[in-house]
Amino acid sequence: MDNTDKKILKILQNNARTTNADIAKELKMAPSASLERLRKLENPKEGSIIEGYQAIINPKSVNLQLLAFITVKTGSANWTDDIGKQLAKIANIEEIHEILGEDSYLVKIRTKDINELSSILKREIANIDGIIQTNTVMVTNSVKKNSGLKIDCD
Repeated sequence: MDNTDKKILKILQNNARTTNADIAKELKMAPSASLERLRKLENPKEGSIIEGYQAIINPKSVNLQLLAFITVKTGSANWTDDIGKQLAKIANIEEIHEILGEDSYLVKIRTKDINELSSILKREIANIDGIIQTNTVMVTNSVKKNSGLKIDCD
């Protein structure tokens, strides 16, 4: 990946709806050349640098007022594929990360309110075999979010 590819990534991180023509114009290159580079960045055979595109939706507009992070401690020394897969089935969970330390997973979850969060913790997460403890932290305000990756280029 060269500097031009990095510039394309920065442009798309700022606005994924930027047209190929606008990318080419900003980088002072032919649209066909920028399109070829873009296709390589999207190509799984090339390493899938661009994994996909998605709309960023305001959670409150779809009645998901509460953001929380849950650390999950398991009974095993390391992570298990089964626990990760079971957590991934829970619709409100946005992200699941295997972590180092006393806990095994860090989970990001959005719910409509504390009652829904409590219900998911009691009825879904607590019923997954191998989970021995959870700790939940509720977010009061997000100072920085969805900022994209830092990409160094000229």
